[in-house]
Amino acid sequence: MKKIIISIMLFSIFAYSMDNDDPLIIKTSIHALEHRVSDNEKMNFLDGELSLGYDLSKVIFKTHIEQNEKELETGELRAVYSFATHPYWDVQMGIRKDFQENGKEYLSLGIDGLYPYLIDTEAVLFMNKDGLFQARLALEHEIMITQKLMLMLGSEIDVFSKNDENAEIGRGLSSSEVSLKLMYAINKQIIPYIGIHSENKYFTTREMSEGEEKDIFFYTIGIHSWF
Repeated sequence: MKKIIISIMLFSIFAYSMDNDDPLIIKTSIHALEHRVSDNEKMNFLDGELSLGYDLSKVIFKTHIEQNEKELETGELRAVYSFATHPYWDVQMGIRKDFQENGKEYLSLGIDGLYPYLIDTEAVLFMNKDGLFQARLALEHEIMITQKLMLMLGSEIDVFSKNDENAEIGRGLSSSEVSLKLMYAINKQIIPYIGIHSENKYFTTREMSEGEEKDIFFYTIGIHSWF
């Protein structure tokens, strides 16, 4: 099934290119490569993507990794076919593979684009073979202070359709994240930043273990880049 979906993505890119003069574009974007520090924990985080295709049609590989000092907390890789339906919006469909313990595979369908008031928006629905649905909404808004200095406000929520004992996930609103970054553009491709990040867990299928926190506040330092 995964091979069929990826083959359809690549064929669609090739078919589109036969009728257009757009150049093939390969772009790597590191949305966030950062180190997070709280009172009791240190975390490394990567959010990036590799896109291959044309202006209106492309294949994108997205990765999302969180690792503390002991283990991989979240390891996610997505392959999606993205096509423009509006000057500011793309529809994206594909597959997702989780690599952490008890990680599963999902089909995904979502939209990615720019909401009014310049809010970067990604809304995705995931479904696995067990009939578990996961809805994710991620928002970002950039506030320019000077031509090089800016504030980036970010938030993300995850909602699940039912309990999953293996993944220790509870039905309903499962988690949320909020971040604030002060960024300085050395140039258009390299933007270091410092900031704060809050993670909140709501419903799980187990009691929190001793010493485990439902709400964690981090100080962060990182870099945003693309090439």
